[in-house]
Amino acid sequence: MNFYIRDYQLDNKIYNNQNLKKNIAKDLFLLNIKPNKCQLEKLLLYLNFIFKENQVHNLIGTKNLEEILSRHFYDCLAFFKFYKEFNLKENKYLKIIDVGTGPGLPGILLAIFLPNAEIFLLDSKSKFTNFLKKVVDALNLQNIEIINNRAEIIAHEESYREIFDVVVSRAVAEMKILSELLIPLCKIGGKVVMYKGKKVYIEVENSKESIAVLGAKIDNIIEVDVPKLNEYRSLVILTKIKNTLCKYPRKYGRIIKKPVSGN
Repeated sequence: MNFYIRDYQLDNKIYNNQNLKKNIAKDLFLLNIKPNKCQLEKLLLYLNFIFKENQVHNLIGTKNLEEILSRHFYDCLAFFKFYKEFNLKENKYLKIIDVGTGPGLPGILLAIFLPNAEIFLLDSKSKFTNFLKKVVDALNLQNIEIINNRAEIIAHEESYREIFDVVVSRAVAEMKILSELLIPLCKIGGKVVMYKGKKVYIEVENSKESIAVLGAKIDNIIEVDVPKLNEYRSLVILTKIKNTLCKYPRKYGRIIKKPVSGN
């Protein structure tokens, strides 16, 4: 029997599937996450939202429920497996921004498991931000702010520039491009976390000069073993060490045409 929470139809095959709950809890344990009952229910509700809405609006390329869990949810939550690498404390108040969040990956999941953090979800597409408003309302996530804008614009606004403890992104752009969009949002001493695939070492080598010019340094490249996903995944961790020059980030067309270099 389907039921409704705040006018959104839920599927009991997902939300009230006890075997699914047990399997997810086991997989989360592998990522150093021990969810309480409320967090697990919110994760399942979010999974329901993505699965159902994705059939109509193509929020992500993956349609299969198990693949959504492994390729997206668990991949995003690898953040927690290496939490100590970021020198962050779970109970510390943090400002985190997810740039190019799409349907809330990883930002919604971070908000569920970091209730004391303030999470900002940034995306330029109204399709995503409208979806996120429904999710945030249904999950009663009071630690989220949704921003319908572009990173290269808000990074020049005083209310967002160099204020975040953590800047994360799963965007598919190359690192030398992504760095110019992310680093200006990070405060000195903060961390930039980029989710990357098998070309990570090539991207890092091509981005070293850009990252230095923008005021950060590469701390670590962490190879990630994502539960039930037989694909290469990694996290690139940067630390912001000095203020970014005011001229960065530039307009997106300029960033694409001529990425930052040390010359």
